[in-house]
Amino acid sequence: MIWRVIKIILILLLPACLIAAYFYAQYKYTEEVCNNIKVVLLNPKEQQYLSEEDILKIVSDNKLAIAGVFLYEINLDKIEKTIQKNQIVKNNECYKTSNGDIVIEVEQRIPELRVITPATSYYIDSDRRKLPLSEKIVAYLPIATGNIKDEFAQNNLYDFVQYLKENKKWENQIEEIIVTDEEEIELIPRIGKQLILFGKMSNFEKKFNAIDLLYTQVFSKTGWNYYNKIDLRYEGKIICTKNIQ
Repeated sequence: MIWRVIKIILILLLPACLIAAYFYAQYKYTEEVCNNIKVVLLNPKEQQYLSEEDILKIVSDNKLAIAGVFLYEINLDKIEKTIQKNQIVKNNECYKTSNGDIVIEVEQRIPELRVITPATSYYIDSDRRKLPLSEKIVAYLPIATGNIKDEFAQNNLYDFVQYLKENKKWENQIEEIIVTDEEEIELIPRIGKQLILFGKMSNFEKKFNAIDLLYTQVFSKTGWNYYNKIDLRYEGKIICTKNIQ
């Protein structure tokens, strides 16, 4: 009988205990201060175009958080939205830890191609977006030059560079991609002094197979500098122009 009474009392007290615990936690939370602001960069070092200091400067310049203030005064959602405005940032997440730290995790965009036009220079990232150049890190990427329209860079050129990436032999062999006013491309290889007139951006595999045969079966006999121009613009034909010395 006594244990039944005790059990009933405990059941009646449980909601009150939970409410008390909730208000105590809220009270403790309002008393907690921010001990530190930490930035975690999720990309590998070679893909970090923004440093930890860059992220902290965004937070500081916008007066979003500072060590020593109460945690309840820090708006995590506002921090995330402000950092996300930076073009280099792909995603970011901000959260508070049990020991009073604010942690900001940042994933940065990855450039795949550098475009150089008479008016400007920029990167195209893995989501086909334009990115500004970084003064801190030099990205060793395929380079495309010419009077290049944004749409052409984000579609045709991006697809071409992805093909090169999948075929490492050609990615390492091509030094520069030149885009003509007719939106045909010319390639400058790293080895040899030939200009490759690739033509329209189609039949990638077929055209590179033709170049491969030319290199292995012809240049191995004539030498790398016997021809100064390789023309692939005509279906089923390879027209080579001799180097006049």
